[in-house]
Amino acid sequence: MLTEYAQENPDFAAFVEEDGFSLKAILENIHEENWLSSLYASGFFFKRYGRLFRYFDDWVVIKTNEDDTKITDIVVKKREAKHIETCYW
Repeated sequence: MLTEYAQENPDFAAFVEEDGFSLKAILENIHEENWLSSLYASGFFFKRYGRLFRYFDDWVVIKTNEDDTKITDIVVKKREAKHIETCYW
């Protein structure tokens, strides 16, 4: 999802590189350090990459199939000065 978002939004890719990070390195860190395995481990991830979290709006939109049994898409949006409600995304 992270790499797809960067491909569709070049501003995000540039934002990541401003901090000297690469998306490939971030994804490797997540996998190698198992940073998303627990709330405790996620804290280390947030501490290192917190600026990435602040790039995005606090809310996401989850799209599902007609039966609501499968997630078909997760929509994230860049944080704006004025919040736009997710129902308008």
